[in-house]
Amino acid sequence: MSELRFAVVAGLAAALLPWASCAQAQVYKCVDGGKTVYSDERCSKVQIERTKAEAAPDDADAARREIEAEYLRLKKDDEMARSAADALAEQARQSRAVASPKILPLALSTYTRTGYPKTFATWGDAGVARIMEHERRAALLVAQSPKCDVVALVGLSSRSRAPDNIVSYIDCKNGQRFVVSADELARGRTASESERSTMSDGEAIVMCHEAARMQLKFPSSADFGIFSNATSRVPRTGAILVQADFEALNGFGAMIPQRARCVIAVGGEVSVSITAR
Repeated sequence: MSELRFAVVAGLAAALLPWASCAQAQVYKCVDGGKTVYSDERCSKVQIERTKAEAAPDDADAARREIEAEYLRLKKDDEMARSAADALAEQARQSRAVASPKILPLALSTYTRTGYPKTFATWGDAGVARIMEHERRAALLVAQSPKCDVVALVGLSSRSRAPDNIVSYIDCKNGQRFVVSADELARGRTASESERSTMSDGEAIVMCHEAARMQLKFPSSADFGIFSNATSRVPRTGAILVQADFEALNGFGAMIPQRARCVIAVGGEVSVSITAR
């Protein structure tokens, strides 16, 4: 239907072009007996005022402008329809890319400008593309966990912060929920929220060590002392606090004593700060 309307408007535009062109012929403004008249002939001598005027917009001009406006509107509608179709095609491609017996075909969220206007306004096109890639990888990671029977739904967690901090939630059919951060994707390991609530101090220390190494110039040089770790828990939030002392090479090749302080949230996000000691 849109193509038929587009063709009709284009035909009317072509038919009116000669008419609109003729409407631009030279017009003379004359004053005759106190009345202003317009003519395609020059004013006579008895007509006191004679000025050459541009042709006023007539019916042909108005019709031409209306046709042009309709043409642009239909063109914009077609572009939006193509954009939505492209987004759906990309989502279908990604769904096929994560084809797995443990991932439902429609588990991934479908991000389109029409369906997610706030997400696009906050993250932009490039940010939404990163979100979709993050969710695809997160689904594959969770599918490997024995705690998840089947990945049923994947979406953007409210813990995400534009422009770069993307966190995805993954719900499984057996009721298990996973919250996957960028750090966990980099490590290739995640845990369900029920597992995190019973995380041991030893597991928290290992997560802190790995997060600290990722921030070092020479990660493999980090040497954590066996008795240099301390942990505590925040009752209100359930977060685990870890302090770990270590030595690592700096840019000049010297081993420098340092200290990592980590906050491991129930959702699995690890915040780490490193200072000299």
